[in-house]
Amino acid sequence: MGKVLTPKRIAIFGAIVSLISFSYKLTIAILATSLVLIIASIPTLLIFICKVFFVKNMHQSRASKRKGYLAMAILTSLFVITFLLFSVFKIGGIDITNQNRFEGWVAIVFIAFILVMFVLSLINLKGALDRSDLIVKGIREITFVSALADAVMIEEFVVRILKAYTSLPNLDLVSAYSPLAIGILMSLVPIFMFIRFARYKP
Repeated sequence: MGKVLTPKRIAIFGAIVSLISFSYKLTIAILATSLVLIIASIPTLLIFICKVFFVKNMHQSRASKRKGYLAMAILTSLFVITFLLFSVFKIGGIDITNQNRFEGWVAIVFIAFILVMFVLSLINLKGALDRSDLIVKGIREITFVSALADAVMIEEFVVRILKAYTSLPNLDLVSAYSPLAIGILMSLVPIFMFIRFARYKP
């Protein structure tokens, strides 16, 4: 069994799961017509790219992996900056969100699939990959960013469910400011990544 579940095969399977997850999230974000949700799907694509890089460079030198990790940190930074920018736009009312689409039980189905995809990604990542590998650490950090982005997507659909079945006040306010709050938390990840990069000796 150990020979079948090699680190390389686990990483390949994880990359496939990430690509499927990204495709799904991007599709529902486009159908839900929300710029913030479209941006929120990007970290899953980054995870896919990083896992492919890991498969191709599993046995590379520490110096090579350090360069790869730096690229991951830069990409994560660019995503966080973009996400924060669009979160501010949303607060200012600049978005293409159509609040009349995908409410009620349809939103619940979307939330369920997002959770399933993310859990599969976590289960795969928790497996036999070398946790001391710098690239694996980078994948874990981007996975955390992806989890926060998933929270934004879930929050958006939860708000739509609540608006469909309740008359709770300030739901639009929550929907507007939640992405910014989560984006601020996201910004800590690339800072931590750059610190790790600086301390990592090739």
